[in-house]
Amino acid sequence: MIDIKVRIAMSKTFEPFVILETSKSRSVLTPKEAIEHALTILESADITILNAFLAEYLTTNLNLQQDHIKGMLNDFREFRERKKREETISTDIMDPGITSGTS
Repeated sequence: MIDIKVRIAMSKTFEPFVILETSKSRSVLTPKEAIEHALTILESADITILNAFLAEYLTTNLNLQQDHIKGMLNDFREFRERKKREETISTDIMDPGITSGTS
C-alpha cells in the first residue's frame, strides 16, 4: 500500500486546501480538486472490480478467450468515457419531461 498522508489546512486568507504527501511528492489541492481526485479513485476501484467480474464470468460461463474479453473491456471503457463526455456536455440541458415550479 502507498503511504499517503493527507492534511487539511487553511491559508492566511482563510482559503481551505488539502495537502497530499507521499515519500516522493507533495501536492496542494483545492477542496474541489481533492474531491475530484477522491471520486476518480473510487470510480476506478469500482470499475476494476466490475471488469474482474466480467472477465471471470465471460471466461467461466461463456468460454470466451482472453483476447475477446480484452477487446470487450476496451470497448466498455471507451463507452464509459464517451458517456462521461456526453454527460459533461449536456449538464446544462434540462430534460423536457421535467417541469419545475408549481402547476
